[in-house]
Amino acid sequence: MINVICVLKSGGVYDKDYAQRLARMVHRNLSLSHRFICLTDGVTESEFDTDDNIQWEPLLHNWPGWWSKVEMWRPDLEKYGRFLYMDLDMVVTGSLDDIASYEGDAAVTYDFGHPVPSQTVMNYTPGACREIWDTFNKNPSYWIAEGDKMTPPFWGDQILTTKAYSGEFDNYQELVPGQIVSYKIHCGSGLPPGARLVSFHGNPKPRETSLDWVSRNWQ
Repeated sequence: MINVICVLKSGGVYDKDYAQRLARMVHRNLSLSHRFICLTDGVTESEFDTDDNIQWEPLLHNWPGWWSKVEMWRPDLEKYGRFLYMDLDMVVTGSLDDIASYEGDAAVTYDFGHPVPSQTVMNYTPGACREIWDTFNKNPSYWIAEGDKMTPPFWGDQILTTKAYSGEFDNYQELVPGQIVSYKIHCGSGLPPGARLVSFHGNPKPRETSLDWVSRNWQ
């Protein structure tokens, strides 16, 4: 079984509806045995939502905004096994089986504009990214301050996969060519053939568009 995981921190542009839509898209498009987990400050203990088939897990730290994504590497979550992480602004447009079938230690998407690892989509074995967790936890305020300088290409939490990890990530775009794309960069002429995951990084977000292919899939 693979665990598909996302992170929802209140107070930002994302709400519970984003997590529910992502869960439904995953369940429709992933035939492999899987569990959908959302880390959120909206619960204080683990809860299973039978309506959307989501396991809600509490965030344990009050790190601001996207820095809560660090909690996907918490050691206590390693008991669940392999994880496939997705940002909340993804639109699933086809089968996720190829993306979920990765069996290496850790694969990440690389920044759509720079040749550095990001974490729009990640697939990792238990403990493979423990170094990031340990490094961040030694001095969270330092990493938050450095990332919030927004110095490209090390902006925001992306600084962790570029500077807080000494290993090498497999490149997801090379593993599944054409399946993980950027809305802003790759979808100007419509949805590319073969696209399976579309990232709405930056703006607009999925609910701010009226394109047929977005409306058809983002539900």
